[in-house]
Amino acid sequence: MAVSQTATALCMIFCGVFAIYSISTSRAEQTIWSEQVFEQKSESLDQTLNVELQDLLRWAGNSANIHCSALAADANLAVRGVVARNYIPAKSVIVSIPRKMALSVTAGQSSPMPDLVPEKLWKSLDASIQIALVLVREMKRGSESPWHVWIQSLPRRFNTLMHWNQQELDQLHMNSTTAEQDFLSQVRKQKEAVHASYRKLQRAPVASKWNLTLDELVWAVNVATSRPFSIPSHWTESIAESMTPIIIGSVGLLGIMLFKLQSFSHWQNSKEIVACCRFVLAMSVLATAVRSLYQQIGVSTAALVPILDIINHSSTSSSQIEQTWLSNRLEAVIGRQVQPGHEVVHSYGEKPNEDFLQYYGFVDIENVHDAYTADLMQWVKQHFHAETGRVQAAEKSKAATKLLKQAQLTREGWSPDTMQALHKLLAADTHSPFDMLGSLESVQYYREPPAKGTADQAITQVYQVLYHVCQQIAASKSTTLVEDIASLQQAQDLQVPDQHHILALQFRIGKKELLQSCLWQYDPQQL
Repeated sequence: MAVSQTATALCMIFCGVFAIYSISTSRAEQTIWSEQVFEQKSESLDQTLNVELQDLLRWAGNSANIHCSALAADANLAVRGVVARNYIPAKSVIVSIPRKMALSVTAGQSSPMPDLVPEKLWKSLDASIQIALVLVREMKRGSESPWHVWIQSLPRRFNTLMHWNQQELDQLHMNSTTAEQDFLSQVRKQKEAVHASYRKLQRAPVASKWNLTLDELVWAVNVATSRPFSIPSHWTESIAESMTPIIIGSVGLLGIMLFKLQSFSHWQNSKEIVACCRFVLAMSVLATAVRSLYQQIGVSTAALVPILDIINHSSTSSSQIEQTWLSNRLEAVIGRQVQPGHEVVHSYGEKPNEDFLQYYGFVDIENVHDAYTADLMQWVKQHFHAETGRVQAAEKSKAATKLLKQAQLTREGWSPDTMQALHKLLAADTHSPFDMLGSLESVQYYREPPAKGTADQAITQVYQVLYHVCQQIAASKSTTLVEDIASLQQAQDLQVPDQHHILALQFRIGKKELLQSCLWQYDPQQL
């Protein structure tokens, strides 16, 4: 009987720990890295800011709810950022802040200021405008706002493309392909959307109540698009918080029944204990299912989080920002150890440099996720002789359309899936052109180039198409990669450098390096 009681008790303890752990944390898709990165973020800062970075960290350190003692400001960094104050071991929490300190707007939520921005108007606004208005509201509150010190520390000027004139945009050399033209069109639409939103707001009470200016709205939008974090939505937290006491209470009640009731010895093997075990296990499974569902559907919201937003970017990362549901806090956990004085940086996401330049105002010159987008279908139709039936079949296939019309060239080259789809488009056999389910061998085949002399005609044509695309795009640019590198060095040596010109050169160099690697990797002569 003692063995049975011990086994049962251990079973209950395991169920309880598993249930609590199942809902204890939720990881948002944000990352932290811990190695020194130079010349990454080009952010023009107003030197007359009321609050410097060290003052912001001091304000956070004096707060009983914000913990960031591991971080320190360093004026020697190329751009404003933070370094490790002391040695930070791997897997350490470097920032911990209450969830309520995050300024956020959940998709579909009601207007948080219906007297100023009516519900109908609020619903018509883009998410970036909505969170910008929440930020402006706190700015207008002045010292009464709990975010006052943080708001005063925010930069007042940005290098985002919203502030570039047409001549500066032309320096990007983004006019050779449809994808490049679409990107510039997207930039124009972003500017127009902000102006259109401002005109709407001018007809609402918020305009007169706040004396809202276009400059204030544009500034707030820049903050909202350059400093967002993805965190769980409030309703997801409510589910976790409501399930926590239920599960803990169930485990506690079961423990009392097992160890306190005098009749335990009479029903330890009866249906009651089996039912109790099933109940706790069911609650554990339910908690796990809720967490899994949240992770699958991505129930999250964009938020501005003080202190976390002062950490600079690196495209490489190994750690995460977590939300602890039991304490309802956001925590930045470092992935690798950091030596004292070394900069702490994190990834803003797996984005190409188009996104970083448009929304953040910098170019990541070491971006491992940078990509060049090209319409391979268009090139095949214009320069190669593919069967009409195959072209029509590809245009009707959603999978083929995405792989060919929005093909991505990365540092690793074109994806095996794209090369496989291109192979099917050019192949002369009578098989179904775009059966995407039975192609595992073909995908694996394109992960490495074929041995010299073993490629068939279709594979040779695949290489010819990819080489021809990169060659034609590179030739369409008014400057070469070597010339851009020399121009960048000269621009950086100027006593008063033109930041927009430097960013344009860095952007062009990154794209031309991708095209150059394509020419090396897909030269048909190597077959």
